[in-house]
Amino acid sequence: MYSALESLYRLKSLNDLALLKEESFLKSCGLADLSLQLETHQPDQQILNSQKREAVFEKEPAPVQDQTLFEFEQALRYQNRSFGKVVFYSHKKLSKSKKSFLEKLSLSLSAALYFIEQNQRANWIGSQWREIFNSFPLAFCITNEQFQIIRCNQAFQKLFVKSKEEVFFQNLFKLFPVPVKIPKTWTKKPSSFIAKGEDDKVYWRIVCQKLYLKKEVSQSFLFLIKDISPEMEFEAKISAQSKNQEMGWMKGSLAHELNNPITGIKLLISVIEKELPETETSVQQHLKEMQKSISTCQSVIQNLLSASKTPSDI
Repeated sequence: MYSALESLYRLKSLNDLALLKEESFLKSCGLADLSLQLETHQPDQQILNSQKREAVFEKEPAPVQDQTLFEFEQALRYQNRSFGKVVFYSHKKLSKSKKSFLEKLSLSLSAALYFIEQNQRANWIGSQWREIFNSFPLAFCITNEQFQIIRCNQAFQKLFVKSKEEVFFQNLFKLFPVPVKIPKTWTKKPSSFIAKGEDDKVYWRIVCQKLYLKKEVSQSFLFLIKDISPEMEFEAKISAQSKNQEMGWMKGSLAHELNNPITGIKLLISVIEKELPETETSVQQHLKEMQKSISTCQSVIQNLLSASKTPSDI
């Protein structure tokens, strides 16, 4: 019995059912042969039917040297699931104890088929999840409380140019090509922040969310990471251009505001010069100095206006 159960324990997939046809298994069960007839319509993605079965399990064995074979048929059922039936063949008439043994063996085989189905379902769900996981264009990973990576998608591996094996259980913040500055209060209350390299040339937008899993005692974290260096560089250029335009506007406004009263003063001095008697030589000299000063101011204002022009204005 233990030898037979050990063989059933080794069944990991439907392909392993060939082990039941081995002479060692049949001998340990005291059987001449057996045949399996698995149901061809299984629900739940037809997981059991997705694997090929050898036709030998569907056929009844031929009698050896015209010797009659005794049959003992058992339904394969486990937890309200039907998997088909198994037929045992023996050279000898089966006793009550032998039938009891084969009934237990059938139950164990049903359990093995059930767990094969569950395992295949889990693998199928896992493969579907991996496809969904890797379909996201954003790089993200899941870490434990120590920020050690326990899962990541392909976009994450591509961002850091690392294989899955290279990032597994590594500290997330040690994967960045340059040291990053993390807000001091962030470790107490993780949230979104922009991490930048110490050279202020590389930036990453990092979004963190705590994961609360009922079965997990420790906390896990979901990180979404995006390299925003090109965006930050573009914003810096736009900001610099905006500042230059603003400074140009301020210079132009200031020049025009100064130019208007100076022009009025210059006209007024011209009028005074015409009406002033020639005998007032000292006053005329002062007026000439004032005209020179005004010309100097106008020259400065003109330079200010020229400096305020943008390349599109030239």
